Amino acid sequence: MNVELIARWLDRIVFISLLGFWCALGFSNALVEITFMAALLSWAAGRFLRKDYRLYIPGAIFFPLALYIALVSSSAVWSEYPAQSVRGAVKVLQHFFLFWISAEAFRVKERRDMFEKVFLAFFVVLLIDGYFQLISGVDLIRHFKAAHSSAGYRVSASFKSYGLLAAYLICTVPLLAVILLEASQKKGTALNRLICGAVLAGAVGLLVLTRSRGGVIAFFAGVILYLVLRRKWKAIAFGIIAAAFLALAVPRTMLIHKNLEGGEQSLIERYYLWDRAMNVIKAKPVQGTGINTYVTAHEKYDTTQNWRVRDYYAHNGYLQIAAETGVPSLLLLLFYIFIFFRGLWKSGNRLLANRNRAKTVGIAFGLVNFLFFALIDTVFHNPQAVMVFWFLSGLALAYAGVVRDASVAGDSWCWK
Repeated sequence: MNVELIARWLDRIVFISLLGFWCALGFSNALVEITFMAALLSWAAGRFLRKDYRLYIPGAIFFPLALYIALVSSSAVWSEYPAQSVRGAVKVLQHFFLFWISAEAFRVKERRDMFEKVFLAFFVVLLIDGYFQLISGVDLIRHFKAAHSSAGYRVSASFKSYGLLAAYLICTVPLLAVILLEASQKKGTALNRLICGAVLAGAVGLLVLTRSRGGVIAFFAGVILYLVLRRKWKAIAFGIIAAAFLALAVPRTMLIHKNLEGGEQSLIERYYLWDRAMNVIKAKPVQGTGINTYVTAHEKYDTTQNWRVRDYYAHNGYLQIAAETGVPSLLLLLFYIFIFFRGLWKSGNRLLANRNRAKTVGIAFGLVNFLFFALIDTVFHNPQAVMVFWFLSGLALAYAGVVRDASVAGDSWCWK
């Protein structure tokens, strides 16, 4: 039996499964689970056959994340609702392995090139589906109905909700922009530039049509941060002016969601949602209530007992992490995020003449958009949204070139 040949076939299964996983994220949770398990089992089997137990991700990035995952998972031991926490721990481990496998699977350039083709093709399908839903009220893939609002349809395409579509778009539009820019420069024809520009404009337009104010604000904040880091002061001024004109042009009902009392519904609700989360954190600052227990546990710590949006997520991913698993786990996550982006920043400076630099930056700012969005929404606790984040995190390391090749002997980043 040729062990190496079998291991190579397993590597191909991992790669194909991840491509399928990426597409499935947009329309099927069942396929997401199937493709993830195919990738995980094939990756583990390939490692076992080769007797390869080395770590190819930089330890400075890997170990803080691994410690965070271990701390969060262990909260099931002291959880107020152990059964719920065990399910939550399994999900968190899934995110961790998705990050790990994605980082390793796409370290080969040819695989990244193939991913870009699949990524672009799926994005075009998503755009067609989203605009079809806007016109007809129902999407083509899952037959989901667009949500109604006073400002018009809230487009969700094949995602279950407009918020999930917004989370996907703010994560992926920066990478899409880089890929389209590169494609327009390669061929250079007017028609090609027009097509690339239309696809990008369609993607940004679809984000606006979700009518997710949090998603649009997070995307705009990411753009401003990018321009600040690039010291593009004129572009920043233009962007702020354009945003002000856009705010004046769009329907008032899109900017302000009034409740029955005449107040701004989202702001008032978030005040009480965040207040409840803070009550939990004050009561259990070190250990929390246990992963995946917030919705069930928060009521017993709620000192205000307001009637608004009860039995719901905190609408701030960081507060909910602290409430469920303690302030130490939140600090550990923030430390990992700092180390991760510092590593990408350093690799970006090293890749100044490399085309991977732009794509690394594109993915990085998609992740930054997600982190901004997590300040005001539930994306860190929605499996579909957060798996986009962890998949792209692994992909970013692969593009940055910090995931070492298996053939490199004596690598200081590897361990046995």
